[in-house]
Amino acid sequence: TKFNIDPDLGWHLAYGQKFLNEGRIIRIDEFSWTLPGYEWGNSYFMFQIMTAFLFQKFGHVISAVIFGIIAAFAVLMLLPKKLNFWAIIIVGLGCVLALANAGVRPHIIDLPFLALLLYLLDKEKFRSRIYIPFWFIFFAVWANFHVGFFFGLLIFAAMIVIDFASQIRSKGKISILIGALSIVAAFVGTFLTPFHLQMWKSIFFDSAGLVGWRSIQSLQST
Repeated sequence: TKFNIDPDLGWHLAYGQKFLNEGRIIRIDEFSWTLPGYEWGNSYFMFQIMTAFLFQKFGHVISAVIFGIIAAFAVLMLLPKKLNFWAIIIVGLGCVLALANAGVRPHIIDLPFLALLLYLLDKEKFRSRIYIPFWFIFFAVWANFHVGFFFGLLIFAAMIVIDFASQIRSKGKISILIGALSIVAAFVGTFLTPFHLQMWKSIFFDSAGLVGWRSIQSLQST
C-alpha cells in the first residue's frame, strides 16, 4: 500500500461521519467553500460510509492496508494460474505503476468490481439469462461506491454489442434479447441509489466540468 492522502479525503470522511452519527443522507453540499448549498448526486455514498467507519475503528494506517488488500485482490482475480517470466515482469511493472494511485481513494473500490466484470465477460456469462438479475444487483452495488461504474457499464455494453456482431458474422446462434435485457438490467440497477436520476445528472454536468471545474477553489478570486 502506498500511503497517499486523497485531497478529497476529509470531505469524504465528513459525509460518512454525518451518516454514521446522524443516519442522515446529505443531498446538499454542506462542507465546500466554493459550492455551499449545491445539490448534487453523490456517487461516493457507500465509499464515504465505509471509509469513515474504518477510520473510526482502525485509524488511517490500517485503513490504508485494507485498501491495499482490496487492490491486491483485484489483481489476483485476473492473474492466470500459470505465469511465465515475461508475464511476471509485465504484471509487476503494472502493479508498480498502479501504486502511484493507490491508497485510501474511492477508485480503488472500482478495481474488484472491474476485475469481476472482466472475469465474467471472459466466461461469456452475459449470454445466460439467469445472469440478468445478477447484472442488476452488480451495477446497483457498484453505483453506490464510485462513479467508475459508468465505465464498467460502457465496457459491459460494448462487449455484448461486439459479441452480437461477431455472432452475425459467423452466423452463429444470436441471443439479442438476452443481451439487450442484460444491458437494460445493468443500466436500471444504477438508479438504485439514494440519489437516483440526480446522480446521473451530476455525472454529466458536475463531473464533466460544467459546474465542478468552474468551482475549484484555486480558480476563485481571493
